[in-house]
Amino acid sequence: MPQTHLPALPGPPPARGKTCRACGKSMRLVSVEPDTRYTNLDRHDCACDCGWVETFFVLKPDGGH
Repeated sequence: MPQTHLPALPGPPPARGKTCRACGKSMRLVSVEPDTRYTNLDRHDCACDCGWVETFFVLKPDGGH
């Protein structure tokens, strides 16, 4: 049976609750990659329209397996 999903939004999705420290606006998620050293972490890169970029490390929900 086919699964339903939300339509794609134009542009990258907003980062969940990430606020830019430089200007206070919402940041957008630009990439998610597995960490090169730890299998249970993902690297989330977020950017703001003002040019500020931040990287966050997020624990994988399944523990990396």
